[in-house]
Amino acid sequence: KSDAKSDAKSDAKSDAKSPAELRAERIARGKQVYDDARKVYQTGTWLEITRLRWSELTRQMSLFAGFGLQVVLIFMLGAWFVFSGVLRDISAHRRLFERLAYIGLPLGLVLALAPPVASAHRDAVPDAWWGLIGGAGQAAIMLMCVGYFAVFVLVAQSPRWSKRFAFLPDLGRMALTHYVLQSAVLSTLFAAYGLGLHGHLQRGWQILLAIVLFAIQVGLSRWWMARCRFGPLEWLWRALTYLRLPPMRR
Repeated sequence: KSDAKSDAKSDAKSDAKSPAELRAERIARGKQVYDDARKVYQTGTWLEITRLRWSELTRQMSLFAGFGLQVVLIFMLGAWFVFSGVLRDISAHRRLFERLAYIGLPLGLVLALAPPVASAHRDAVPDAWWGLIGGAGQAAIMLMCVGYFAVFVLVAQSPRWSKRFAFLPDLGRMALTHYVLQSAVLSTLFAAYGLGLHGHLQRGWQILLAIVLFAIQVGLSRWWMARCRFGPLEWLWRALTYLRLPPMRR
């Protein structure tokens, strides 16, 4: 019995894998998942791509706890800025916005560099550190979000810059419509049932496409909001919320 136990222990030790080997396996599995998904997007039918998206959604929902907490925190911050009266008198709270910008953006940028730097040197990073590194990345998102917000608030106080940003309110009033519109347009461009550009469009052209699409949505927003009170999907959302049809035309 003692010999059997010793043999079992030696077999277990030989089967044990080092942290570097486990990380290499995770990377290989991730690459295989990416390659499989890319093949479906490039050659699959609408039903196959929809099934893939559903499986990706269910897999990513496991991450919703952390993401959901970030969303709740952002909503709470936004509510505080509104109900505290800070946004009603920005000039009296200018120092607050300056601190948020001067501290939030640099600190957030430093923390945001932690995950990519650690990934580039993953063999030298102890496994116990990865949780802390991931937390730094999540904290960076919140800090930079607040920092960007503060910068926009400060810049908007300038008459010259406020005129340049005059298109943003109309765009924001149609946020849901534009979110769904972007998804429909880009799916048609990149999926196999459309133009099939997934994996074939270089990064520079992707950036240009994003700028062109955004510019079109800006023009569409100004045209639509000059005639209507709500965007199409915003109107539908409001009707479902209050169970009555709000007036659409101005």
